[in-house]
Amino acid sequence: MKKSLVALAALAVVGAASAQSTVTIYGRLDAGYSANTTTTTTSSNTGAVSADTRNNGVNNNGLATSYWGIRGSEDLGGGMRANFNLEQDVGIDSGVTGTTAGANVTVTTPAASGFNRISTLGLSGGFGSVMVGRFYNPIFLTTLASDVFGAGGAYTVNLFPDSATLTSVRASDAVFYTTPNMGGFSATIMLGRNDTGTTAAAATSGQTGLSGTYAAGPLLLSAAMHKTESTVGTVNLQNDGTAFTATYDFGAAKVYGGYIRAKFQADTSINTYTERSETNLGVSVPFGAATLMAAYGRNTADYTTVGVTDGQNGSDFIVGATYDLSKRTALYFKTGVYNRLDNTATLSGTKTQTTSFGMRHLF
Repeated sequence: MKKSLVALAALAVVGAASAQSTVTIYGRLDAGYSANTTTTTTSSNTGAVSADTRNNGVNNNGLATSYWGIRGSEDLGGGMRANFNLEQDVGIDSGVTGTTAGANVTVTTPAASGFNRISTLGLSGGFGSVMVGRFYNPIFLTTLASDVFGAGGAYTVNLFPDSATLTSVRASDAVFYTTPNMGGFSATIMLGRNDTGTTAAAATSGQTGLSGTYAAGPLLLSAAMHKTESTVGTVNLQNDGTAFTATYDFGAAKVYGGYIRAKFQADTSINTYTERSETNLGVSVPFGAATLMAAYGRNTADYTTVGVTDGQNGSDFIVGATYDLSKRTALYFKTGVYNRLDNTATLSGTKTQTTSFGMRHLF
């Protein structure tokens, strides 16, 4: 009898402990057909010759990126929780994981292994939340909120202050702190730094991000800044940017607006750099199970070489629609022109035209 009581007590303790922890598998899958054409037009001084690169076929990420993830939380008592999140890209068309590219997208490097999107561990409570690992930079989340289509397939927000060596979409080896919600206002700060190399060839790299967001009822306002730096020997690379986003949900329609500016400088000791900006406007209109969407973007790029500046600009325009088959499954269609910079007398132009239709499923 005593053994039975002890066993029951042990089971009760295990059950109580299990009830305090949760682990969830989740994801988003997107697959369909995409027709993509990227056009490059040489400068007028060279005869303005255009060349197309086509990429048509079954593909993924026509509306939104595909991924799967695991997240979990444990109640530590006193309002504090331990949290983790692991997330990985999935190419539905080819089964490739660890990259957003599928069979019909050129992959210049091998697919990354492991959880390439998110990999975090941290604590949360009345103080807010703190986590370490790999996560989205604050400026990316701010800019993402300004595009009705989000970051998948054709969309007007394509500018983030990044480089070939430091990307501002996500930061690895970083610490992220987010304040608690204070009357609709919250802020996030991100810090990341690495010291590598040898005594003879020291190398450092780092990223700093900050954002503030006010979200109350139908209104969202957000501002963010970002800075990336890397130093190898005596050469210092520096990229920085700022972003502003506003959205308002009128019920019958939701409007989006955003402005992004970024500066890219490969060597801060030389007066050579690129400055780019994007202004984005969008609207979504629900009609029962269907939602109609449209977005417009204006791009500028100024190139300064030893004090001499040349520039170009271009406009993006994208329309699309979704139709909900259920709360988790939707059909979609999207078409438009994005990443457009028109050619000038001295600069080559480029644009991408995309038409996609397919299905998105959430789990």
